[in-house]
Amino acid sequence: MIDAVYMAMNEIKKSKAERKALILVSDGEDNSSRYTTGELKTVLQESEVLIYSVDMGGGYEGSSLMRGISTETGARMFVANKGLPDIAAKISVDLRNRYLVGYAPTNPARDGIYHKVEVEMSPPKGLGKLKWYWRRGYYAPTE
Repeated sequence: MIDAVYMAMNEIKKSKAERKALILVSDGEDNSSRYTTGELKTVLQESEVLIYSVDMGGGYEGSSLMRGISTETGARMFVANKGLPDIAAKISVDLRNRYLVGYAPTNPARDGIYHKVEVEMSPPKGLGKLKWYWRRGYYAPTE
């Protein structure tokens, strides 16, 4: 599974599309991939691709890896217990209703290292519980 996501990310880099998303459908098990989770995490952090995971394994064994992949890219993981049409509709709504929030770092260093980003949100009064997803960080430019 790790190899498949890693290679898919390399193919998606070639796309000229402004917004990019990938849907990973798996049981979550990784059977002796060549790449490590650390190498995959670096590729995910460097990308601008949302990866939605659909766990066909019922949310048990491989869920943590799939959830980590989705979380790292600012997307979500779904467990396929309600059926794929319902999950496809949720992903479609999520993609259509995304908001873009800009961020300007206070540290202007062009050090090329990964910087973590934390997001806090206060919902307006009268609005129910909100759920938000974001990229967990960025690589600073080197030039």
